[in-house]
Amino acid sequence: MPALSELTLTLCRRRNEESGVVVTVFRFATVREFRSFRYEIQVEETLDEAARSIHFRIHGVHAPANLMPGAGPAAREIGFPGLHGEYRVTYAGASRSGGFGFVVDGEGIRLTDPPAGDELRIVLEKGIENVRA
Repeated sequence: MPALSELTLTLCRRRNEESGVVVTVFRFATVREFRSFRYEIQVEETLDEAARSIHFRIHGVHAPANLMPGAGPAAREIGFPGLHGEYRVTYAGASRSGGFGFVVDGEGIRLTDPPAGDELRIVLEKGIENVRA
């Protein structure tokens, strides 16, 4: 399992052009690239809308089911439609854990309480990406 310091978490927003639904996407990716397969990071997610909290439990990486060759980082995307306001994210790996706060509003996504140290690198993408279903 990669250490939390070997992961990047990218937060972005995507709008479905047909439905207009905006999804906040959390993309976990390894810094290291793999040569044989595009591995997937196993992540268990929990959203508690009442507490305005999201928890991610990072379990490790596994080979893809289709076993098609390809190079690149291991990755996993998780999307939550309709997030708006302030949320608290907690995450846990094999031996470490941490958290951060963020706000989703009309201006985009911004961190309110960045993670301490270098345990998990957070990247915020500006704007909203339009996608077709």
